[in-house]
Amino acid sequence: MMPFVCPYSPAEIVARARSWVGRPISRAEWRPGETCLHLAAYAYGWEGSIPPGWQGKTLADLAAATGWRLTDKAPCAGALGAFFIHGHDHLGIFTDGGFLIHAGVLTIVEAIADRYLPYFKGVMECP
Repeated sequence: MMPFVCPYSPAEIVARARSWVGRPISRAEWRPGETCLHLAAYAYGWEGSIPPGWQGKTLADLAAATGWRLTDKAPCAGALGAFFIHGHDHLGIFTDGGFLIHAGVLTIVEAIADRYLPYFKGVMECP
């Protein structure tokens, strides 16, 4: 499988992710919205690479679908961060100034990244 190559620059990835800040997130079937995977798919241009019904899949599933891998590189603006929070895989997009865009409690938010670094597993990237 050829890895998916993102067509956007880091600045474009951040701008695309920021355009989703404030969108409602999905926590259950009765409350439709976006998830961290939807955010990543949009920001990186994966919309056609991620099959429908992917809510709740693992980082390993994402890696298999995109050909990307988890690395131990330090995050920078535009990097896709992988986290393991409260027993679940989670994704977020690092921005400038130490912030992270991710699916928060109710909406897509841009928050201080330091709060999430204890859960940080690495950066997902194209090999």
